[in-house]
Amino acid sequence: MLRVAVITLLALGAIGALGALTLAFLATPSETEISLARVPVPETRAYRAPANQVFAPPPRNPWLADGPYPMSHHNPAQTDVSTEHGATRGKDLTADESHTVPVTWCSAPIVKKVGGETIVIAGAANALVKIRASGEDFERVSTLYYPGWSDHSDVTPELIGEVMAGIDESRRAADDTSLLLRSLRMFLTLEMWGLPNGAYGAIDREGFHYTTYGWTRLLKSFDDNDVNAPLRAVAHVDVEAVERALQDLRAGRGGALAAARDVARVDSQLERRQRAVAAAR
Repeated sequence: MLRVAVITLLALGAIGALGALTLAFLATPSETEISLARVPVPETRAYRAPANQVFAPPPRNPWLADGPYPMSHHNPAQTDVSTEHGATRGKDLTADESHTVPVTWCSAPIVKKVGGETIVIAGAANALVKIRASGEDFERVSTLYYPGWSDHSDVTPELIGEVMAGIDESRRAADDTSLLLRSLRMFLTLEMWGLPNGAYGAIDREGFHYTTYGWTRLLKSFDDNDVNAPLRAVAHVDVEAVERALQDLRAGRGGALAAARDVARVDSQLERRQRAVAAAR
């Protein structure tokens, strides 16, 4: 028993000594750290571009509309860089001078200009909302619900306004509990489970609008470049379904003929685009 106690004390003493040695080692700066500490830190200065240097944006995508913002966030890198000048004058707006169109949730509406008219397409959680924004106008033209998704026709502008008014009331009263409950009601009442839908969009050189919805679906829509015409669905595809069809084709499973038709159609479209790009060069 005495031998066990002595061995235990020796072990604890060794562990304590090792811990003290480790702390001492960590507390002592290494030779590398000491040498680096003696190196003087160079003075940092702001970079100034030469006066004759001109800002040059990336080359324009030949398939997109010719404008400063043909897609959300300007480009796939989301740099939000633009050669367009910002506002040079401003004023405080009154409520009568502010125009709104109620939508459920919209991250980045996109603007299309055709023949002097201005069109705004707002990709909301449950639909694409087209807005006429020419001159002093700012009015809803149409609502395009996402094909094959859910029927959100019961989410009307009046219902959105009612829910917003309730949330505003809770905010003004600084009632956090009421605000939380009304926010939950908003999510359910306005059927906002498709929040990522339509978040980003693009306008091609012919005026067609493209966006995503339903996590894996792509939607192509068009309004005939008419400011007063409703936006309508031209084509939509579930990328995940196409991928499954391609896997069936490779594995020789059922549905291979349908997948083969899809692949042939996609290959034909890609071939036409490649020929057009080659001709443009």
